[in-house]
Amino acid sequence: MTPSEEFVAKLCKNTFLSLWSLPNPLGKKGKELCDLLVVCDPDVIIFSVKDINIIDSGNIDVDVERWIKRAIDASVSQIYGAERIIGISERITLADRETTIDLPPSKNRNIYRVAVAFGRKDEYPLIYGNMGKGFVHVMDDRSIQVILKELDTITDFIHYLKTKEEFIAQGQLPLAGDEEDYLAVYMQYGKSFPVPCDLLVLDNDLWLTYKNDKEYIYEKAQNESSYLWDSLIEQYCDDFEKGKLNITRNDFEVAIRQMARENRYARRILSGSFMEVIGTKGNPSNIRARMIRSSYDQSIVYVILKAPMDDREYRRRELTLRCAVARYKNKDAHTVIGIATEKYNGASGFSLDICYMHLPVWEDKHNDKMEEIIKELNYFNN
Repeated sequence: MTPSEEFVAKLCKNTFLSLWSLPNPLGKKGKELCDLLVVCDPDVIIFSVKDINIIDSGNIDVDVERWIKRAIDASVSQIYGAERIIGISERITLADRETTIDLPPSKNRNIYRVAVAFGRKDEYPLIYGNMGKGFVHVMDDRSIQVILKELDTITDFIHYLKTKEEFIAQGQLPLAGDEEDYLAVYMQYGKSFPVPCDLLVLDNDLWLTYKNDKEYIYEKAQNESSYLWDSLIEQYCDDFEKGKLNITRNDFEVAIRQMARENRYARRILSGSFMEVIGTKGNPSNIRARMIRSSYDQSIVYVILKAPMDDREYRRRELTLRCAVARYKNKDAHTVIGIATEKYNGASGFSLDICYMHLPVWEDKHNDKMEEIIKELNYFNN
C-alpha cells in the first residue's frame, strides 16, 4: 500500500474494526479491485485513494483541471469499476489471494462510494455527487480524518453518507464550506440536514466553532466509556482467530456484526450495563446477569453474565439457557446475544464466551420449559 492508502486503511480499521475493513481486495484476474473495501452486511463501502501533487504551471485553471482529472476522476472510475465487479460477485478474495469474504445478498446490498483525494491545495475544489453511475462522496486527507474520527462506528458513518446523499439529491448544494462544515450542520440538526431548505450557505469555520461548543465537549466525554464495547469486539475477534471460542464461524460473524452495528450512543449504554454487572475497581457488583435491549435495534437483546471460568462448560451452558429465557421474556425480539466473563479484577486477565441465538418465531410449546427453568434456576425471575 502507498502511504496515503495505509493512512486511510488505519483510519477505517479504527472506525469499522478489523473484521470488516479490507485493504486492497482483488477483482478480475487477480488485479486490485479498490484501495479499501468495507463489508458489513448489508452495507458495502468502496474506497479509492489518490495522492496527486500538481507542479505549479503558472496557470491555476490548468492546474485545477489536471488535479481533478488525476485525483478525483480516476478515483470515480476505479469505484464504478469495482462496483460493477461486485455487482456480479457473491464473494471477494482478499490481498493474501487465499481468504475469501462473502458479500451481502445482492437484493439487500447497499453500496456507498468514497473517494479520498490527497494533495489538494486551497484553490482545488472537491467535486462530488452523482458522476453518472451513483453518488460519490469526495473528501480530502483532512476531512476523511475528521469524519471517521467523529462518526467512528459503521452505523454512524453510513447514516451520515446516506443522509447527505438524500439531502443533496433534493438540490441542496452548499455555496461554500468543506466536508467538516457539512458534518457540523448534520450534527447540530440532530444527525440530519435542514429540510425543506431553499439555500444552504456554509461558513468555512463551522466545524471549528462546533467542536469548541460545551455541548459537543460534554458528549465526547460521555462517549469515553463506550469504547469498552469496541474493545470487546476486537477481543472476541482475536479469541476466535486463536480458537478460544466454542462457536461456528457463521454464528460468530453474525453475532459480532450485530455488536459492531450498534451506534456510538448505544455502545455507551451497553458498556455502562456491562460494567455494572462485572463491577469496577473499588465498586464490586452483586449482579450475576442482566438482560439489555439494544437502543439501536429493538429486535436485539443482550445477556451479560458474570461467572467464574473454573468450569467453562458450565458457564457456557448457563449463558445459553439465560439467552433462551431472555428470548422467552422478550417476545418481540428475534435475536439474543450472550456475553459471559468474570467479575472485574484488575490484577489478572479475563476470559470471554459468546452465544448467538436467532429465533424469528417463538413457539408457544417452549413456554412451559422456560417457566420451569426460571423457577428452578431463578434466571431473570425479577
